[in-house]
Amino acid sequence: MKFLDTWSAQWPDMVVQIVSDDESGDFAGWPDIRRTVPDLAGELLVAKNQEMAVLWTEYGYDIPNSVEGPFCILYEPARVKSFKALVRSDPYGRDRGQLFEPYEVAVVASGLFLVTVVTPDPELDFSQKVIEGISGSLVVD
Repeated sequence: MKFLDTWSAQWPDMVVQIVSDDESGDFAGWPDIRRTVPDLAGELLVAKNQEMAVLWTEYGYDIPNSVEGPFCILYEPARVKSFKALVRSDPYGRDRGQLFEPYEVAVVASGLFLVTVVTPDPELDFSQKVIEGISGSLVVD
């Protein structure tokens, strides 16, 4: 996972837990657990260090007195070839300074993956950095 390789430079003591239906392992350091991350589908719990992993159990995503928090990444191949979505900003990036009116679209794709990112308050700079980092790592040049 390209994003976590990059993120671990900011969080050198980063720990990750792989969640599965069968059994969830313990949090482990990223270098140790990286090779066992599932390729096609998975749920990863990510914390800055073991201390944050423990605090996550007690406080959830909003760790007191911290501008950062744990986050979760869920990913899997889409089981459908199309779905409806509400577009809230111009998906083509053509901001012409006009008021954008949200509209419903049908998304049709082949080989689509669904990625869900759960962070502390989505308005926090930290959460935005996580989401932007994951989004950027998914872009194919």
